[in-house]
Amino acid sequence: MALSGATIQPKITLDPGGTTGYADTAVEVGVVKSLTPSSSTTVVTETGIGGISKKRLSAQEFNFGWEGLITNRDVLNAGLALDSNLPLTLEIQMHTEKLTGAKVQSMSISGSEGEALRYSLEGKFLSSSTTSAPTYSLENTFFVYSDGTITIGGDSSMTVKSFDVTVSRNVDFVYGTSLAPTSLDVGTTTVSGSVEIEADSFADAMDGAVAADAVDFDIILSFTNPITSETMLITLGDCQFSSAEGSVDPDSSLIVTKSFNADTITVAAVA
Repeated sequence: MALSGATIQPKITLDPGGTTGYADTAVEVGVVKSLTPSSSTTVVTETGIGGISKKRLSAQEFNFGWEGLITNRDVLNAGLALDSNLPLTLEIQMHTEKLTGAKVQSMSISGSEGEALRYSLEGKFLSSSTTSAPTYSLENTFFVYSDGTITIGGDSSMTVKSFDVTVSRNVDFVYGTSLAPTSLDVGTTTVSGSVEIEADSFADAMDGAVAADAVDFDIILSFTNPITSETMLITLGDCQFSSAEGSVDPDSSLIVTKSFNADTITVAAVA
């Protein structure tokens, strides 16, 4: 019988067996919407004189995807928490399959009018094994967009219809003398995103043409769940818009989508 999504128990453990302040911490993963583990093997083909061709397996790859609704800000530590400027190693359980040596390559946080706040994780892992399914229950209820206040450069009066934030980094497999990867090489981390606002002037669509001496600004996403009093403050520091474009038709207001880059991102409780 096929495994049903309704029976799957997921779990993420930060820095298993490690020495950081997050070591062996199981985070509340929220309402998990999808899980997408995958494995593949690449093939090397060599062709010689006479048109003779031979194929050999050369390397294995292991990837994971995870998407859920945010019930607790701590789940975002899976993509943000660092140890010596490198992302924490994760242990990920997808029911009875345990993924070890995992690192997050990309994490996104998003929300829009009338919807729940979502997060997604994509990354790579080194190996997997079969174990017992975890036991897990949710303590909180999820955040929705109406729980929040969004401030851009100190201005919280604008009507922001949606936002998305992406934290991405280069993560590559390192191989030795076997097909299986031996470690993960982690490179530069970048933070970017976009906000969609209702605008009263087409001048807002010109914000993407940034002057060389433009002053950096902060974007603050503040959410308080009125049911649980759980709080979340996402601060994007030293931001600059990178592009802006407007759109309007006879049945809608003027909507301007502004893309931005940020130097820093932090997630904490609302002070």
